[in-house]
Amino acid sequence: MRLWVRYALQCKVQELRLSIHGKSPAFLRPEDPPLASRHLTRLSLHGLVFSDDFLDLSRCPVLQYLHIADCSFRCAERISLQSLKYLNITRGMFNRSFRTRIHTPNLASLLLHVTYGRAPVLERMPLLVRALLVISGDCNCDCCSRSINGDCGDESCNGCIRNDTSSVLLHGISQARTLVLAAGAEMFIFRRDLKWCPTFSRLKTLSLNENWCVPDVHPLACTLQHSPVLEKLSLSLFYKLQGFNVTMKGRIDPEELPPTISAQINRVEVTCGVVDERATKVLKFLSKLNISFSF
Repeated sequence: MRLWVRYALQCKVQELRLSIHGKSPAFLRPEDPPLASRHLTRLSLHGLVFSDDFLDLSRCPVLQYLHIADCSFRCAERISLQSLKYLNITRGMFNRSFRTRIHTPNLASLLLHVTYGRAPVLERMPLLVRALLVISGDCNCDCCSRSINGDCGDESCNGCIRNDTSSVLLHGISQARTLVLAAGAEMFIFRRDLKWCPTFSRLKTLSLNENWCVPDVHPLACTLQHSPVLEKLSLSLFYKLQGFNVTMKGRIDPEELPPTISAQINRVEVTCGVVDERATKVLKFLSKLNISFSF
């Protein structure tokens, strides 16, 4: 495989797709060198276990599109590339003990789907336009039985990391104009980040799943308070049967909105499979912000 990849790069390809299919992934060994090409602009990787150095893509100075699916980052401490504009990581498996750091300062679009291990640290992305983050409920490394946001104080806790007090996800994506955020029921890593919630100074469109609103609305309320120019809010709650969902649109009078949320908000949508007590709780919270709904 190494020889095939080397030959492809020697042919000055602009797009390279490397997919390993089967029950076992392909392990990249420590001696496998990072990719090096002055012509590669698109890279797609599937079914790999990365070595620590392989994702140092500084030798690919024009690479702009990176798509990684069904890969393991358990040996990778860092993903780093200055030129990258689009990064998609789907079904990513990360280390249980440390956080991989993602350094892509010129990124415009991010899709991050974590299914195992600790969520990676997103370093600052000042040019980010759109981000979609999905942190699966199966990520039982980012959890704590004593605390919902990582501050139980027990030095032997396997869920919390000692002296890990900086933001993991939210500060890195705080300059995005569109955010889609979804998490499992525990919401551990997002709740932890909300203790140091940044200001989403450019955010226009925000979409959240039900775990941002139930069992309590604090994550939703905190995010709204830190989104001063928000225009559109979408909440997706408790899908039951495909094709039998209820969509409600809020009625908004900008002059009646409280000062704690954006005066520019003009569209609120709530979609749910059934209007039960949980959905009603969310609607009651929004009504306190003078956002009313009709069925």
